[in-house]
Amino acid sequence: VSLMWDTPIDVREFVLHGISADSTAGTTIRVQDSEILLYYQSNEVARIKSTGRIRAEGTRVSLPITRIDSAKIVVTKFFGTIYHRRVVGLAEVETIARIH
Repeated sequence: VSLMWDTPIDVREFVLHGISADSTAGTTIRVQDSEILLYYQSNEVARIKSTGRIRAEGTRVSLPITRIDSAKIVVTKFFGTIYHRRVVGLAEVETIARIH
């Protein structure tokens, strides 16, 4: 997942939401781990190397307040399927931040 803002933000937390299981649709995906890369003016300013398991109800990832204008979330470990296909995804990404 790549996120970009025209105006820089001071981020203090991400909330990552996993995709809910749906056995009738063949959706059993479980994101076991991911990393978050944070950028300001195209330079990496921080990296969260491990978020741990992402829950459907949301997994909070706190960090020191960091000024960014883009972020990338990379799933590094998962199992299961979405609509019977072995692919990965997240349901939602929230940023807890303020505009700089």
